[in-house]
Amino acid sequence: MRKHLMTVTAVLLMAMLCQTVAAADNTTQVDTDPLTVNGTDQIKDPVVLVIHSSTSSKMTNDAAKKVMDLINPSQPGYDPENKSTWTVRFEVRTTAQIASMNPEELRALIESADIVIAEWLFDSGNFRNVMNAYPEIASNRSNKIFMVLESDPDLTSMSQINGVRIFDGIPSSVIGNTDTKTQSCTTLKTPMNPV
Repeated sequence: MRKHLMTVTAVLLMAMLCQTVAAADNTTQVDTDPLTVNGTDQIKDPVVLVIHSSTSSKMTNDAAKKVMDLINPSQPGYDPENKSTWTVRFEVRTTAQIASMNPEELRALIESADIVIAEWLFDSGNFRNVMNAYPEIASNRSNKIFMVLESDPDLTSMSQINGVRIFDGIPSSVIGNTDTKTQSCTTLKTPMNPV
């Protein structure tokens, strides 16, 4: 349950950050802020892809809907019947759905997202194969966030923000999986004995 709350919290914080940045940016100058449109208070339309376990997808769907219901109606031109007018869009998929997608569909789904948060990808041949064949889709957009959590260490090590791998140089034994994570974290928290 704790890991699911962390994911929902991360998604909510990202969405709230987008809204806060947009609200604070009320200048009339054209700027390079990647979250807003030409210095206005209109948020650019990020697509957030969340890949979650089948048992947690309902909670993730509910949280995504609440975020969209909070942010989208506050933006100019919003039409609830037309997804192209939505300021933020979530695509929520279960790990089972990801496993059954054909590689081109999965590639297109990952490519279309500005933020990817994936969890519980242990039996993830399809996801792994697509990411190994097309590693550039983890950073194909400016400021893309690509996070793989609570998964196989090789997949978790692919996590990156704006093309910079966040676990670069960290051994997979430290990244760990659900079996080794607790042991590694306990070891890291143990104070070192002075020599």
